[in-house]
Amino acid sequence: MWVPAQRACCSASCSIATAWTRWCSRRRSRDYVEARIRAGLLEQGTTEILREAGVGERLEREGLVHGGIYLRFDGGSHHIPMTELTGRTVTIYGQTEIVKDLVAARLEAGLPLKFECPAVAVEGLDQGEPVVRYKCEDEIRELRCDIVAGCDGPWDLPGDDSIRQAQRLGL
Repeated sequence: MWVPAQRACCSASCSIATAWTRWCSRRRSRDYVEARIRAGLLEQGTTEILREAGVGERLEREGLVHGGIYLRFDGGSHHIPMTELTGRTVTIYGQTEIVKDLVAARLEAGLPLKFECPAVAVEGLDQGEPVVRYKCEDEIRELRCDIVAGCDGPWDLPGDDSIRQAQRLGL
């Protein structure tokens, strides 16, 4: 996913709290993106960001807040009282549900969101003028950005050359 705004390119998962996000794209279909199972334990900072971004309504209603966790090892359960130790909590709410909330909010805001438009190249990172080339509707398109962030691991990266270039630049 990339997002140019003030020509910033970024994954939608990174863009929830950014006012400058203007465009998002996913390599897979909307059905796939909204159904792909992901982890569901959210740290308190994540839930705070979602609320601040205006996409925490369902999280508030359906999330399960926990003040601690149990680790099971050596034949027994060992409670870690997080709230007692840190003053913080965790919430059980599937990342798949967060994605659905983000997609709905983006579409409701009338902001562009493209599915099945994979990045095929990222160029210009070392010159400070990044360009993302992506394929959408059987056509190669170009997106000029100030910032590029692939925030969904290998699902958003176009290939080894771009990855090596970003690593070389310390990105």
